[in-house]
Amino acid sequence: TSTAPGPTLVERGHLPITAFNGETSIARWIRITPTNNNGLGATLAFRYDVQELGSVPETEQRLHVFDGQWNWWYLPSTVNTGSSTVTTTGLDSLGSFTTFAMDLPTGMSGDHTAGGYALIGPPGEQQFLRVPDGECAGSLDFIAASGAQAANFTPQWTGGLHALPRPALASGLYRLVVNGTRGFPLLVP
Repeated sequence: TSTAPGPTLVERGHLPITAFNGETSIARWIRITPTNNNGLGATLAFRYDVQELGSVPETEQRLHVFDGQWNWWYLPSTVNTGSSTVTTTGLDSLGSFTTFAMDLPTGMSGDHTAGGYALIGPPGEQQFLRVPDGECAGSLDFIAASGAQAANFTPQWTGGLHALPRPALASGLYRLVVNGTRGFPLLVP
């Protein structure tokens, strides 16, 4: 990581996980809980054993992170069969990880992805912005239902998963606009 995570709890399980769409993961998951879980810039090399693959083809594994509710979100990742790892980079924070044989749907309706960007997380809780590799989230505008700008940030985030700032906003529906063009609905309870 580029920022010290502090004391970190790492848990590993060996049961496959079934996502809401019926897809089954490999028989390994890990949960990483650092004391500092923001601004990490972390690289994760998820190690697996070929005996845990089940019906997931080794070369088609795709790393996913759990959102804490019901969705497993795809993370751009690379499989190295020689070292039995699936690696992703640019993680702003850590959580629960496993691999599936496909990019899972999120079960969310509406415009929650735009040009490879994705808004991740349940309404009213910590939200994350997935920035695709090779892209930069240079500006974040929180737009109120009236069309007025309620808050603005210039994070300069590159590819990876980043914790969304939580500005003091009145309850209501907002639109998060990334780089002036990509928009996502955002509920503030």
